[in-house]
Amino acid sequence: MVKLQRKLGLLELVFFGIGAIVGTGIFVIPAISAKIADVASFWVWLELGVLTIFMAMCFAELASIFPSAGGPYKFVKEAFGEYFGFLSGWIAWIMSWLTISSLSIAVPFYIGFFVPLTHVEIDIIAISLLSVITFWNYKGLHWGVKAQYLFTSITILVLWFFVTWGIYWVDASNYVPTTTVTLPALFFSAVFVIEPFIGWETITYFGEEAKHPKKDLPRAIIYSSLFVTILYSAVIFVTLGVLKADQLKQTYYPIAEAAGAFLGHTGAVVVALGAIAVLIGCLNSWIVSTARLPYAIARDGLFPKIFSRIHKKHATPHMALLLQYVFSIIAVLISTYEGIIYVLVSMAMILYLLVFISIPVNRKNVKESEISFKLPLGSFIPLVASLITLFVLLQVKVFYLSVVGVILLIGSVFYLYFRKGKK
Repeated sequence: MVKLQRKLGLLELVFFGIGAIVGTGIFVIPAISAKIADVASFWVWLELGVLTIFMAMCFAELASIFPSAGGPYKFVKEAFGEYFGFLSGWIAWIMSWLTISSLSIAVPFYIGFFVPLTHVEIDIIAISLLSVITFWNYKGLHWGVKAQYLFTSITILVLWFFVTWGIYWVDASNYVPTTTVTLPALFFSAVFVIEPFIGWETITYFGEEAKHPKKDLPRAIIYSSLFVTILYSAVIFVTLGVLKADQLKQTYYPIAEAAGAFLGHTGAVVVALGAIAVLIGCLNSWIVSTARLPYAIARDGLFPKIFSRIHKKHATPHMALLLQYVFSIIAVLISTYEGIIYVLVSMAMILYLLVFISIPVNRKNVKESEISFKLPLGSFIPLVASLITLFVLLQVKVFYLSVVGVILLIGSVFYLYFRKGKK
């Protein structure tokens, strides 16, 4: 039987992690959060960034115990059984193609910085991108790795260029709020601000392709999360310091507009082009990593067996890639960006909550020697992480929570169907 091949070292895993986290959010959401909480949104970015490092550490411990292609599906299944494991995998899988679709839409959206595009043109470009990136990842993991090295390097260079040049143009008066900022506004902005930090879980899907999974998966999750928090804090500090609040609230391209403010049109063009490269890199990271999830679920008999196949020549889960490709196209054609964010964040918080509360249970079920990375302070960090997820969920509109409820209900029906077929 053909299996996934262990080819990924620590550096590749970190590049995939950074690539998966840094995407649409940092180029779009600074403007959205400023509309909600004015310049006080900086503190939301900073505090959530620090808190998400602790959330990532929870995934790091579980990845050191269960280095599996199933990631959170495996973590929750081992703690709470097959049903909750399946629901976690179901949530993570839908999150993957919602994220992939939002990224593929964001690329032509940023092309609109240079030339106006119709809705049809946006869809054509988005689907073309999905096709090309899915194809090169079908051809082998090494193609995805090469692409990730290139695009993650561009990501770091573009944002580092923005920060190191922009810091000299920061105007301290821009940090003074122009409107009265309320506590509920700060809370509500957290729903949007947490989205750019989502993505560290994609590293766990490489559990069966990492050379040293029990050692490298936890390190890659923590390193990438820590790096992104520092990078985002610097980017937001410069963006809010360069643009006046009214400018920031009215733009669709906050980072490019800020670059244009201190480097003129050339700077805006460079950052906008860089943003397109960043988004393509993020898209590549999600496509290559999350296809491993339906493969792992199908291998356990809870998805159609066809998706557990590994290509004999390319050693990729080619049928799982195809499934992901089809559903991502559907999401591109029927969804809006804001709607995707609400549903995506809601589902992510539910998934993370299940993972966090699984930690004490999994600790009891395995030997101490099997935990190569263990969180300090006992259950304190998982508890804090769980409270964060509940806090963010409480800020989401009831309509979108209802949508997620329907998705979970559909998942439960599928579980019963596949479980019956498995028996």
